Amino acid sequence: MKILVEILSGSRAGERRELDQSVIKMGRHPSNDIAFDPERDRDASSKHAELRVEGGRVVVYDLGSANGTFVDGRKVVGSMPIPSGTEVELGFGGPRCRISYEARTAGVVPATAYSPRPLAAQNDGAGKVGQGTVRMMIEEALRRARGNEHRWRLFAVVGALVAAGAVAAAVVALRPRGDSALRKEMVRVMEQQHTAAEADRAELQKRLDEMASRLGKGAAGASVARANHDALYLVTVKTGGAEDGFCTAFGTSKDRLVTNAHCVHLAEDYRRRGGQIWVVQNGHPEVRFAVDKMRRISGFLPGGGISPDVGWLRVVGSLPALATLAAPAEYRAVRTGDAMFSYGFPGRLADADAPEATFVEGVVGRVTTIDGRAGSVADTRLIQHSAFSSGGTSGSPIFNAAGKVVAVNTGGYSETVETKGGSSSRSLAGYNFGMRVDLVEQLFLESGD
Repeated sequence: MKILVEILSGSRAGERRELDQSVIKMGRHPSNDIAFDPERDRDASSKHAELRVEGGRVVVYDLGSANGTFVDGRKVVGSMPIPSGTEVELGFGGPRCRISYEARTAGVVPATAYSPRPLAAQNDGAGKVGQGTVRMMIEEALRRARGNEHRWRLFAVVGALVAAGAVAAAVVALRPRGDSALRKEMVRVMEQQHTAAEADRAELQKRLDEMASRLGKGAAGASVARANHDALYLVTVKTGGAEDGFCTAFGTSKDRLVTNAHCVHLAEDYRRRGGQIWVVQNGHPEVRFAVDKMRRISGFLPGGGISPDVGWLRVVGSLPALATLAAPAEYRAVRTGDAMFSYGFPGRLADADAPEATFVEGVVGRVTTIDGRAGSVADTRLIQHSAFSSGGTSGSPIFNAAGKVVAVNTGGYSETVETKGGSSSRSLAGYNFGMRVDLVEQLFLESGD
């Protein structure tokens, strides 16, 4: 198995090594396969850690290091299997490496099709975030998904950010013919907007707004959108004179917003590299707040399969409008066929200078456990839905017909098709998913709220 080690920080930052061996030794001693500088990388031990290939996957072993080995921020106790794309840190604040490989286990969806990437660093020695955009991560995830031994495989696309997961047969409630055609047309226009010239974007947005309005007519959509317009925020990273939106969040208390854990993970990475994290109010670019603290739920696996994926952002100041989380009786009542509404910033609409979220109607396809199984009402926390999702909509609130938040939009499924000419990816309409808000309640308990 070939393993790619990309050194992200430390004296050897920027170096890449591809090794085809079952054991890779890491540390400051020159005999290591990945040897760090003995003077400048003192957070790493002489013989710090090993990567071992076991059963078609990679396992990281801490070798009794003085400062510990960390996998995406979690300390390794003995050993820990890691999916492709995982970041391994030798000592807290020490050299950090990204480990990538192609899993060889037959019939298994790749453990990682999404690994949050920081924006490219500027080559100015200051370690600041560069001018790239988060949307580039989608193409990176697609490139890494190629080369699988099987013709078909599924992976989750998480906004601009993608989370892998197996897709079981979905039960999608039938909708009126007109609504179905309208949703398909909306997807087509959104795809046009993704590649449209700047001059055409405004006209395409008008068409999207008109279609969203038509979807909401005769239901609760219009009132839900109006009631929650000001509770939405675009999450941005600011560096120098540039500002890029990359996720959606919504206010739940005077200084707290809820989003996805993978958005928090990405924001943490941006901040480590010199970026400033802000939130900008929907429809009001002049109303913005600096983020001073972030937290993600325990059990979240960066770069791994589908896992609990909610987080919060705390801001400096007081938010002017809030969304309302559903009570337990309300979110546990969500069933296949229920109407639902998602409200967030898709793709190129994640514009800090003109933040206007898109409101989309859909239906609940099924409600399962995080790993896609049937279960009791208390355990079924993943809500599959048909509302359109794309890069930037991660962290969007999912409302029920009463306008209460029942879930946090997390990602959508697509499939990679192997052809003679290479690989191509296509979205699976109606196969998006969110995390039920009892996970938000769990996160608040973990935070002491």
